[in-house]
Amino acid sequence: MRLLLLAAATVVAYVLLRRRRDDRLRVVVVWEDGSELELRPGTPERDRLVEVGGRALP
Repeated sequence: MRLLLLAAATVVAYVLLRRRRDDRLRVVVVWEDGSELELRPGTPERDRLVEVGGRALP
């Protein structure tokens, strides 16, 4: 039971910490297996994906 509560608390903390970013625009690449990579501001890959996404999504 304690292990389950600890796991739940860890997930909640992770979600809250991810939401407290100053940058309102986040670029996260997610693979089919569930792993993900967040591209940091200022990287060329992120800038390119933001440009492409801006054109594709009105």
